[in-house]
Amino acid sequence: MDHLTLSSKGKLQSLFAVFFALGLGLMLLLILLVSGFKLVIVSILVLSMIVLLMLSSNPRLLILWLLVFSLPLALSKQFGEIVFKGGGEQAFRIELFDLFVFVLLALQLSDVFTKKIPGYRIPKVIWLWLGIIFIGIIDVIQGPWQTSGAHEVLRMSKVALLFIVLVNEIRTPKHLYTCVAPLALGVLMQGIVGIAQYLKGNLLGLEFLGETTAKTIENLAYTSVEGSLAFRPSALLLHANIFGIYIAVLLPILIGSFLIFKQFWLRMILAAAIIFGLCGLILSQSRSAWVGFALGYITLMLLMIAHRTLSNRALFATITSGIGMIVLLVPFAGKIFNRLFDSKDDASIGRQVFLEDFFRLIQDHWLFGVGINAYTLELSPYLSFSEKIYNGWIPPVHNIYFLWWGELGLLGVALHMGFWGFIVWAGIKNFKVPNEGLFVINAACVSAMVVFAFDGFLSFSLRVSQPQRIFILLAAIIVVIHYWRQTMEARNNSIKHNKMNHL
Repeated sequence: MDHLTLSSKGKLQSLFAVFFALGLGLMLLLILLVSGFKLVIVSILVLSMIVLLMLSSNPRLLILWLLVFSLPLALSKQFGEIVFKGGGEQAFRIELFDLFVFVLLALQLSDVFTKKIPGYRIPKVIWLWLGIIFIGIIDVIQGPWQTSGAHEVLRMSKVALLFIVLVNEIRTPKHLYTCVAPLALGVLMQGIVGIAQYLKGNLLGLEFLGETTAKTIENLAYTSVEGSLAFRPSALLLHANIFGIYIAVLLPILIGSFLIFKQFWLRMILAAAIIFGLCGLILSQSRSAWVGFALGYITLMLLMIAHRTLSNRALFATITSGIGMIVLLVPFAGKIFNRLFDSKDDASIGRQVFLEDFFRLIQDHWLFGVGINAYTLELSPYLSFSEKIYNGWIPPVHNIYFLWWGELGLLGVALHMGFWGFIVWAGIKNFKVPNEGLFVINAACVSAMVVFAFDGFLSFSLRVSQPQRIFILLAAIIVVIHYWRQTMEARNNSIKHNKMNHL
């Protein structure tokens, strides 16, 4: 029986546990957050979640839903010393998604102890991630950047726990399909905020929700488009490039889900999210996100066309969606053309300078790196220009692979690539899954990995919390489908073996 289908007594116990954990967590947030507008917003969120839990017929599934929805949000409270720099975590944080992770973890451990589930899944691939954390712990112990290193070690540890909790909570296709709606609502919300910022031509005053600061907007305005002060919407994702890659990664999942789901209400949400997401992607003016989305979209459509039962629908969807996107792009043709051909060379020149700085640093630290989350802190002697021109914020190399190498050495980058490679290989093997819905979701996740792989050559978005958590969610989905495929193959082999024995 599905472990999320509860008896009346079990349901009451589950509801009590959820309320208890939520109450403790939310009380902590209320204490930590300062009074004023933040307190009002948090209070509204508290009441909303309590009402939702009371009305929900399955509060545990709702917690999973809320967890997925919270992953791209920047609702957090910093504490301790803050190390202002780029390319890694800057502080210790209590984040909104932490609350849902610990609630689900408590419920999962309860299921294990009461034997409601046969065992607890610890995917082998997570040991590669834990290996990176172990290297980070050694760097923290050795110093000299102990606080900064501890910031990143804690964040990576929380992400590892998130991965394990997701793999153990998503146990049926129904639970997986449930995750699509909060992802769609997240893209829809970010798209609406991004469009509102564009129409206003300025920020909306939502910095505590993750909206970027006025200083960042000013820097972008003077270095983006020739002859104009260009405002680039970033929604609630700190930076326009992060906004762009977030949408580029999730659009393939939304498009694939729109093709396979039949529920009218869900298709309407998906359609709205796709439209607003595409508009937000264009307005972000992130060229790497544009190209990344194109690669992800083409990958998804080719995989679906190659499927024996989805090919006709996929071909029709490719043609119609392509026409739809062309129609949507027409109003933005001028902006796209200007961004592609009239942008200043500052960004390209800057990336080249950052690469030159990296190559000078790596000559001295090619084997072990400079330590986790210490790249920009150790970069000063290798800079092409005086660090004064950066106004106190030395930019890291805009290449995630080089950033991993520069901080963690050859072993660290090998562990990162090993984790990524295992996930992609599992996704490729999942193409044999017989369920059409699972095939499409898996293909969309693999397409998203293609987007991340391309973006890694031009940015360090995987060292930013929100994209990193989305990456881990998609990796967990691939691993979950991998488990289901193995279970079905073992079951089918057992049936064939039994039939052979009867002959």
